[in-house]
Amino acid sequence: MLTLSNSKSLHTFLNGNIWSSLRAYRIKIFLIAIFSAAINLLYLVPAIYMLQVYDRVLSSSDPKTLMVLSAIALALYILLAVLDKLRSIFLIDMSNLLDKKLRKPLFDAAIRCQIKEKPYAKNNEKISHTLPNIAINDLINIRQFITGPGILAMVDAPWFPIYLGIIFIFHPLLGAVAFVGAAFLFTVAVWNNRRTNTLLRNAGQFSAKANQLIQEQLQQAEVMQTMNMQSCLRDRWEQQHHNFIQQHNLASQFNGTGSAINKSFRLCLQSSVLGVGALLVLENTITAGTMIAASILIGRMLTPIEQVINSWRQWATTHSALERVELFLNHDTSTLISSSPRTSWQKLTFQKVVVVPPGANHASLSNLTMEVKAGEILGVIGHSGAGKSSLARLIMGVWPSYQGSILCDEHAVNNLQHYLHIGYLPQNIELFSGTVAENIARFNSDTNEDSLGLEKIVKAAKLANVHDMIKSLPDGYHTLLGEQGSGLSGGQKQGIAFARALFDNPSLLVLDEPNSQLDQEGETALKQTLQKLRQQGTSVILITHRAAILNITDKLLVLKAGKPVMLGDSAQIRKLIAENQKTTRVTPFTLSNRTSFNTIHYS
Repeated sequence: MLTLSNSKSLHTFLNGNIWSSLRAYRIKIFLIAIFSAAINLLYLVPAIYMLQVYDRVLSSSDPKTLMVLSAIALALYILLAVLDKLRSIFLIDMSNLLDKKLRKPLFDAAIRCQIKEKPYAKNNEKISHTLPNIAINDLINIRQFITGPGILAMVDAPWFPIYLGIIFIFHPLLGAVAFVGAAFLFTVAVWNNRRTNTLLRNAGQFSAKANQLIQEQLQQAEVMQTMNMQSCLRDRWEQQHHNFIQQHNLASQFNGTGSAINKSFRLCLQSSVLGVGALLVLENTITAGTMIAASILIGRMLTPIEQVINSWRQWATTHSALERVELFLNHDTSTLISSSPRTSWQKLTFQKVVVVPPGANHASLSNLTMEVKAGEILGVIGHSGAGKSSLARLIMGVWPSYQGSILCDEHAVNNLQHYLHIGYLPQNIELFSGTVAENIARFNSDTNEDSLGLEKIVKAAKLANVHDMIKSLPDGYHTLLGEQGSGLSGGQKQGIAFARALFDNPSLLVLDEPNSQLDQEGETALKQTLQKLRQQGTSVILITHRAAILNITDKLLVLKAGKPVMLGDSAQIRKLIAENQKTTRVTPFTLSNRTSFNTIHYS
């Protein structure tokens, strides 16, 4: 994991996204530093004012001097308020600009990481420490730190020795008392933080485990209820929650003890300075004004220390957040699709393509060589784990090719999604909170605004044979769906997802088990849709376990253990599989050892 404790990681951070973004605002950072210096100088005004009142006004009994001093002090207080407000505005503006510059790449990186790393996160320590949802929250924490008291504490902390030096100028004994008291407060704070941080870290781990358990259980609430598992699973959650409460309570107790010591000793220190000052006044070593000024200044001197102590935990959290965000942004430099390309093409060629899932050590698809022409329907069959989903992820640009090449009309293509307008129907349907129309239109904000956009939505729905079903919903295309499309049946979700895949006339369509939720009538309608797509020149990659729909395909690819074992004309391969089934009495997609790769190769 990236840390900033060594020179290499510090160099990475200083040349990273966050520091580069902050360097763009160096003028504002310089102004913030200037304002902070002026503000801390103006904090001396109360002490100086009190000193002058005691030593000049009271001794001379001159009201004019008091009026002049009061007017000057009032003007300086107004200037202090103005500078403090300007500094706050600059910090808020800088946090907004930083958030605006980083939120889009961070969101895109989170999506990439969730897609590419999720199946293997447990085996990848680096990624397991930078989960997408944590990285998104980290940006919020960084922004809040910039606008909160933590950053101001860090800016004001260097003024502590200056205030201490002024007290030493008043009298060395006063300075010594202030120094010893401040050292004691700092020691107590460090001791308290060390004890509480370990407990809070443990509490956080137990809290994360408890939250993970409750989320899993809520998602499976129906199974819990029907299988009478509620009490047992509740006990598991309660154990983690109890551990969290226990550790958090201990941390709160230690923190409360340290806070009580600090508060009482701070008052004691101020009184001690006042008492020592009074003794020095009696000895005619200092004036009464100096005594009062020192008492006021000791409070101002301790304020940065208290602020640093109180914000230390926030600073440590922000430090970790900076590391995770920087690592997260630098983990993958690829970009997401920003628009749908409109390249016309005649032929896709896969040449000895090998796919290795991110984080894995072995190929899930290897030695794939085939052609897909415009308007062709390629069927892909094979048992679970044969590599069908890997092929879909390769085509959709989710997983890159480890070896081999993909050509589109003799042009090498690194990512088909960057080159072609592709529609995709996944096996596990995932709809989003929003209207049916928004889901079909892929949440394109412009699509629902004009009649042309609505026409595209209806066209896709009709092509997917779900127009009548959508019209029967309570609000038709404007029916609001819950999370994951809650409120719809499995078949309705699949139909809407199919319409989403067909939206805006994709030139290549990848269908993963499109008939898994369909009855015979629905499968017939699906075949008719595929016929229409073929006529309009749309190529289809059809992944299925059901043999009945294979008669619509032009080619057939049979995968076994991540390798293509048959590829060619669909009718010939289906005939060969049927013959193989009769002789070996096995399932249609299991091939005997005598069947070799490219038994029938079609190009």
